[in-house]
Amino acid sequence: MFKDIFGDSPSARVLDFLADHPDSEYSITEIVERSGISRPTLYRIIEEVLQKQLVVRTRTIGNTPLYMLNTGNTLV
Repeated sequence: MFKDIFGDSPSARVLDFLADHPDSEYSITEIVERSGISRPTLYRIIEEVLQKQLVVRTRTIGNTPLYMLNTGNTLV
């Protein structure tokens, strides 16, 4: 869905993956493995999608933050 609108960018890949599972939380490692982008790329774009409130940080387990799609955002 997001790739159709924004092209095959890393941000679109992350948003597409999270949109397929809107009620689930994922770690950085899980997002990297399932979206097909590299870890450095995800670290580069995660702050941008968080600032735009497209993705939210839900909680932390140990030292691992979890993220999910912000379905409350009207852009999403």
